[in-house]
Amino acid sequence: MLSKALHYEAKTFAHCWFENENGKFTKNHPLPIRAQFSSVNAIETIDYNGDEFRDLLLAGNLYQAEVETPRSDSGLGLVLVGSSQGFEVVAPEHNGLLIRGDIKAVSPIQLSGNRVGYLLGANNDQLRLVELNKN
Repeated sequence: MLSKALHYEAKTFAHCWFENENGKFTKNHPLPIRAQFSSVNAIETIDYNGDEFRDLLLAGNLYQAEVETPRSDSGLGLVLVGSSQGFEVVAPEHNGLLIRGDIKAVSPIQLSGNRVGYLLGANNDQLRLVELNKN
């Protein structure tokens, strides 16, 4: 029966980005090592440094796991600055980001003074609001 069953094969479990070249997605580019620490459940495109390249805010973790599998909880949120070469990590001590919990969603919100904040939805937890430090 197993020989007749449907089989899938994973080439990687890394978090990656793909290039859209005329409607065809190609070139699998792994995100930096810090983006591989835990599961990523929420990604928001942001403008962290005001250049022409898109930047990313990542959040995640996965607390629900099988008994034999430890939970994935080492992510603390991450800001990735985009460039023509890919993405680079903005260290937490520069952006002020420290997100603990089982984050499932992120959404921007306009704050007073023309500032932007981000609402974070966590599984079985309160809604949170964070604002990034921009140097």
